[in-house]
Amino acid sequence: MTPDRFREILAGLDLSQARIRQAFGLGANTANRWANGTPIPGPAAILLEAMAAGLLEIGQVEDLAAGRRVVPPADALKALQSQLAAILAADPKAA
Repeated sequence: MTPDRFREILAGLDLSQARIRQAFGLGANTANRWANGTPIPGPAAILLEAMAAGLLEIGQVEDLAAGRRVVPPADALKALQSQLAAILAADPKAA
């Protein structure tokens, strides 16, 4: 995921870097570094893209970060699997 895409997702979801940092359980400067070019790990990119596609909500991401089980609806799960496949096809290192 590019920094531009990261910023685009945040803007589209009306989320601040601070809110993403809180939801993902990130360090103080991580979201800022992602917005400025530090590579975003594959799992985080997948979650961000799932949120952008309306497949996950920020609260579900918080649940995942806290180790709580999140079971999306079956159609959302299928879409998440497709997104994962697309991300891995584009960047095998994302795994």
